[in-house]
Amino acid sequence: MWIPRVLRRANAFPWRDVAAVAVIGLAFCLFGTGCGDDIGIYRPPKNENPYLPQTSPENVLHNLATSYSMRDYAHFHPLIRDDFIFIFTPESEGGKGVPPDGIWGCADELQATQHMLDPYYVPEESEYKVKSIEMILALSSPLQETDLEGAPRGTLKGRAELGMVVTLAKGGSKLLVRSWPLFYFAPDGTSTSSAWRLWRCIDASFDDTVLRLSTFSRPCGYPDGSDAAIDESVPRIEPIAEASVPEFSWGAVKAIYR
Repeated sequence: MWIPRVLRRANAFPWRDVAAVAVIGLAFCLFGTGCGDDIGIYRPPKNENPYLPQTSPENVLHNLATSYSMRDYAHFHPLIRDDFIFIFTPESEGGKGVPPDGIWGCADELQATQHMLDPYYVPEESEYKVKSIEMILALSSPLQETDLEGAPRGTLKGRAELGMVVTLAKGGSKLLVRSWPLFYFAPDGTSTSSAWRLWRCIDASFDDTVLRLSTFSRPCGYPDGSDAAIDESVPRIEPIAEASVPEFSWGAVKAIYR
């Protein structure tokens, strides 16, 4: 399986102006277009909505990564079911903000994420104030039905490649996440909605084989696979020095902001 290489350094350029562009381009390359060793960057029309309808688990992951990268809590909230549960890795238990039993529910998930995405939120340990977030998600295998007790009818499960870099406001320090969390997606199940939402997520430990960080060598073209529309004005970003970046699971980072 091809593992895409991803570069994260949002403080090198105006993040909000290009967040939607970068996330959409990365998603297009991960979900079908062949880009070799390059990351494709698709530049949509100026006012194009970066979010997809919640009509599939894949779209839920796309919107999850987009809401994190754009720090958009309003679009994150609808992705989570009221009975959502997040299960931390054993390594995270005992860490800052992690519940003693290693499990939290919807209210904790929403609170922690809202704090992390809020550009004005200052945590108790102020050095963790967030400047920018970049996240990318891609299913790593076909989804399967689950027989997990209590799962809503039609629930599907699958692991995803998760790469995230959180750049902190103080000194530009970074928190790095690379892992394979297990997601459970449940259909809304009502006659008036075809939406999918997250029902469960089981965190995974840091894994340095996931989503290697590198530079963009050049855009690979637009979603149709052509190279005719390459935009050479897209900024190039330098790689970060991985040896100096603390490694976390996704849950361990979220728990800091609970």
